[in-house]
Amino acid sequence: MVTKRILNLFLLASILEIAHVPLELWLFRIDHIYYADAKAVFDGITNALTPISQNADEAFILMVGIFGVLWLGTNYLSLRGGKWQLVVIMFFSLLFISEIHHLIRSISLGIYYPGTLAGLILVVLGLILFWEAIKAWKQQ
Repeated sequence: MVTKRILNLFLLASILEIAHVPLELWLFRIDHIYYADAKAVFDGITNALTPISQNADEAFILMVGIFGVLWLGTNYLSLRGGKWQLVVIMFFSLLFISEIHHLIRSISLGIYYPGTLAGLILVVLGLILFWEAIKAWKQQ
């Protein structure tokens, strides 16, 4: 069962996940050079999909479709209720934990990397959320 604590943690982490890019842009006046990193991630995904598509545009559309299926799939599982809701919570908590890449990038560059502050908070929230979901899973 999804507890009130899980709901509150998920809401907080979701808001921070959505707000962390504009928040970091506003707080730290990020240089546009950092967008190259995000572009590299999407280009990497697109390149990985090109063997099953005709060109980069098709690969991009395929990537958007995959994200759409994941989004609709998590919505569907949430609507099913029970342990499926906890599976969705665990999935998203792992995504929150993956924000550790900002800290890794800061350490590797030796400077503050945009998103590190919000990323660290998201990692902590993700770990707590994952732990709470595991506890709730065991209680069912």
